[in-house]
Amino acid sequence: IILENGKALVLSDKGLEAEFELALADVFDHKGNDAEADARYEELLKEFPDNTIILNAYSYALAQRNERLDDALKMSKQTIDLQPSTGSYLHTDSYVLFLKGDYESSIKYLQKAKDLIPYEAEVLEHLADAHLKAGNTGKAVSLWKDAYEITLSQELKKKIEKNDLGEIGIF
Repeated sequence: IILENGKALVLSDKGLEAEFELALADVFDHKGNDAEADARYEELLKEFPDNTIILNAYSYALAQRNERLDDALKMSKQTIDLQPSTGSYLHTDSYVLFLKGDYESSIKYLQKAKDLIPYEAEVLEHLADAHLKAGNTGKAVSLWKDAYEITLSQELKKKIEKNDLGEIGIF
């Protein structure tokens, strides 16, 4: 009821309505109601087909579920065509490429994202993951260490310990 009341308050403003619907799509996605989330994302894209925020959110949601990766890639490429210097959009694109097994292209876009948002630990971690899949273990460990210094994540520490060949020791 509260959500419907909130929607009634923003119906007179298309921009606010789109933000509200996007927030609902994100909530449904995080709660695991994929069908409802997808329906809302798709309705939003019918009305706002070039909205990079919606395109990126939907692309990332599909990637997180490892579903419809071709659709996710198409949307992420569209965001990059519209806004080529947005680090988060490059990150989403590289994530989809990674899931599709195109590690070299993933590295290319992650490096661009890293250049734009150099202290984003998730970008560093994903760049390291892509380097590992591409066979560049030393580079992967170095990037994981950079990400670890930002987050102190135990998961990153385990990745480092598992893959560090003693070449770059901080532990």
